[in-house]
Amino acid sequence: MVAEYPDGSSEIFPVTLNLIPEDTLVYDAVYKFKSIRTGSEDQITPFVSNQPDVPFPAGTSFTLTGYYEIDQLRSAGWKFELNPVTGELSVTVPISVIYPDGSRDNTIATMESVGPDDSELFKPDFDLIPIKSGDYIEIGVLAPGLPAGTEFHLDYYALPDRFFDLGGSTSLSGNGKFSLGVPLTWNDDLQLPISITFPDGSHTVENLHVDVTPANFAGNPIDEPKDDDKDHPQPAPKPSGSSFGSS
Repeated sequence: MVAEYPDGSSEIFPVTLNLIPEDTLVYDAVYKFKSIRTGSEDQITPFVSNQPDVPFPAGTSFTLTGYYEIDQLRSAGWKFELNPVTGELSVTVPISVIYPDGSRDNTIATMESVGPDDSELFKPDFDLIPIKSGDYIEIGVLAPGLPAGTEFHLDYYALPDRFFDLGGSTSLSGNGKFSLGVPLTWNDDLQLPISITFPDGSHTVENLHVDVTPANFAGNPIDEPKDDDKDHPQPAPKPSGSSFGSS
């Protein structure tokens, strides 16, 4: 810097300047894309894109811009374009950011409202599985009609240890292929919890019911002789049409 005095002399001396950039050059306000369910309420919060862990400076304020678009929406009763098949609804709102030093920035908040998730749209319908003890079955797909990419998981720990100790076996692949082998001496019904994860990430747990019929009671019951009858043979049945009497 040059200083000029009244007598015509001058002097040069250094001046140190600390240049502080405008807040708009330091902070970049953005909104994350967010999904909310139809009929529900949620919040969307801005953050500094180039410094996600740094808060906005104290005194920062936010106001809506795009007044014409907002008035149009309000006059229309906030009715948006709705996909009747998927239930998707999108809204984009312009935002003006005013920093403490008076500088301004513009950004956009985008929100999407989505319809029901897959776990609400699809209800797995497991059929009751009848099986006789000692038998083995395979089922190609436990619950047909679910969207492609649906994954299945069986909680093996829900089965009693005795089932496996007696020689029982079961398996369930991710695509829904199921197999079950019931021990010959197993007489109890089974209830298997199946966890189902849909392509959109939603999931549900449904119970698969297995009706086990003991082998000795499948179809016509088999009458086994009692211990007391083993040494006392029963009389032969009467021939059809025979009659007996005293002479």
